[in-house]
Amino acid sequence: METNQLVDDGGVPIGTAASPMFVASGGSGVVVTQGPAATDTSANRWPVLAYQGGTWTFGLSGPIPAGSNVIGAVTQSGTWNFGLSGAIPTGSNVIGAVTQSGGPWTVQGVANGVPVTNTVRTNGINRSGTIGTTAVELIGPNGNRQGWKIKNDSTGDVWINFDTTATATAGSGNIKVPAGGYLASEPGFVETGTLSIIGSAAGLAITVREY
Repeated sequence: METNQLVDDGGVPIGTAASPMFVASGGSGVVVTQGPAATDTSANRWPVLAYQGGTWTFGLSGPIPAGSNVIGAVTQSGTWNFGLSGAIPTGSNVIGAVTQSGGPWTVQGVANGVPVTNTVRTNGINRSGTIGTTAVELIGPNGNRQGWKIKNDSTGDVWINFDTTATATAGSGNIKVPAGGYLASEPGFVETGTLSIIGSAAGLAITVREY
């Protein structure tokens, strides 16, 4: 374990001449003490308690080493941002219990082998209208799109194409939505480009929602 005396920005030792402060760091963590000397292990030396009075940032000076790395219990009482400057190394990396006590948390991924579903709460944008035999843009490109759904309310068929132009033929990148049919984006995958549409007849009513 390496031990260093604490000094201020001007290089002046912190504490008193008789009882300076030292910080010792090593494999077991960091210990701040105050006492007559860094090597004094007698009862004349005592630990120093540190209280949080602002914003503290905890991190590593380098990547987490490969192997087994354990982080103890963590209690949340404000707004915390967690992140790594690089990829998690191979090996066993364990984070202890995390207690949340203020504000909602958003969880994404898989919990106990079961996918976690994220709910999007929005009114969406109404793209409904009537379609004819000429291909038109149904939904323009949108990099922030969360999903879409299309209901064919007419007695004719419509075709959807994820390109600039749809043609009223099977295949060729078109997806047929028959009379009374329904089509929606797949969970976990949303096209963000242009959606175009064409109908088998004039005046075909469709209900469309983008969100």
